[in-house]
Amino acid sequence: NFLMEGWDASQSQFLNGNNLDVDSLGILHLIKNINPGFLESNSELNKISPINKKQAELYCDDVHKLLVYKNEIPRNVLIDYLKTITSFHLSLYVNKVISSLPQLIEKGNLKMEEDWNIVVDVTDNFESKISAIAIEDAAKNYNSLYNYIKATFQINAVIARFKLDKTDSDSLIEVLRILKEKSESFELKFETHWDYIYGNFEQEDKDLVNEMVKYETTYFDRYVELLMKIKGPYQLKYYPQFMDSISQKNNERGYLAQGRSKKHPRRYVLGTRLLETLVQIQVLHLENDRFVTKSLSIEELTKNLRERYGLIINGLSEERFSNADVNTILAFKENVEAFKFKLRQIGFYNDLSDAYILQKVRPRYQMD
Repeated sequence: NFLMEGWDASQSQFLNGNNLDVDSLGILHLIKNINPGFLESNSELNKISPINKKQAELYCDDVHKLLVYKNEIPRNVLIDYLKTITSFHLSLYVNKVISSLPQLIEKGNLKMEEDWNIVVDVTDNFESKISAIAIEDAAKNYNSLYNYIKATFQINAVIARFKLDKTDSDSLIEVLRILKEKSESFELKFETHWDYIYGNFEQEDKDLVNEMVKYETTYFDRYVELLMKIKGPYQLKYYPQFMDSISQKNNERGYLAQGRSKKHPRRYVLGTRLLETLVQIQVLHLENDRFVTKSLSIEELTKNLRERYGLIINGLSEERFSNADVNTILAFKENVEAFKFKLRQIGFYNDLSDAYILQKVRPRYQMD
């Protein structure tokens, strides 16, 4: 409703005298002729649900909180916040699915582990002490792509061979069950399929295919490995670009940065515009069914960002840093100081007083 103010849905045209911003006008012009893709009707949309429901609901909750400000914040600023939080959540969602999908196949169900987390370098310095940890976390997530792409080929292969409905999320539950159990008919289906594909190759190509799959012992694994060898390189080339894009790499709205040289690989950061958007959400609290704004301490804010989004600014309380050396302790201390400085830059934090109780992250817009 907020985005469609000034739009007559019944006649698919703009209302006279509307005062929409350029972004909203652009969105409304775009959606007039959008085709939903493989969905034939709106009713089919009801059969699709997110794999990570908790993450999707968290996005909805953040959008809801931002819209609380709609009468307090200039419209163009709020639109910018909505764009920022949308790309941020899309990136978080994709990263979590990439990390979890191979595990879901192994477990045979859709119960996702929720403790996905990354260390973000807030210093804006490629040579900072914390950068090595942020680089390591980025490399770990991007290196998970191979297993994720292989998992998608496995799932799609089962959907095709067992003639399941790809537009219904319940099919995924059935796929995971089939992959976990792998009955006798399972391997027989893929043996028949493999023989058909293999029989259509020339002898020279058969030799090449045999070389590709020589380490696989089942027909299903041979088929998936063949897909990985033929189609995998395309996915592995363009998926990192997709992840860079939705993470808003080298953009103040994002949480990923990369230098021009190999000396400065991808690392997780916290863009100023993204931080501003997240703080606007964190200072809102629900009291008696109404939202109010409240100040937060630095510790409360860093804890909220860790628990809500998995963003680690001070990781000394994390289990994986329980045996941290002096350099790691200094790195996190430097990161927290940089975090305070960044909050000062965007006008949310003032620590001119020595009194600890006055050193608070304060709301920019008061809601009472």
